Amino acid sequence: MKLLIVTSSDYWAESLARKFTETEEDILVISTTNEDALSVFLVEEPDAVLVSEYYEDNKLTSDSKQASELFKDMKLSASVEQVVVRSGFLPLPYNDYLELPLLPEDLLELINRNRKEENEDTDH
Repeated sequence: MKLLIVTSSDYWAESLARKFTETEEDILVISTTNEDALSVFLVEEPDAVLVSEYYEDNKLTSDSKQASELFKDMKLSASVEQVVVRSGFLPLPYNDYLELPLLPEDLLELINRNRKEENEDTDH
């Protein structure tokens, strides 16, 4: 699986990516910052995307505003096979959201669950 991790800083992107290199799963991790995220998404065509630092509109900082806009753009641009999920430091009630800090196995489970839900939605 090819996983794209999108964050506001190179340091945070590398920190999250490092978690996945320590798993036994066969995952190619690509990390990028918000500024380059959409172009990297379109060029790399990842199987899954984690948009980090996502917040609701009433709690936005400039980084989280960018993350919420990126999430929407990537969801709209994603193919049926691609899964786009979001994460942040606040508890939010979405089925495609993980609260930080996250464990790689939690993210992989969320990706698989969302992939299954997407496939069920397209079957109907």
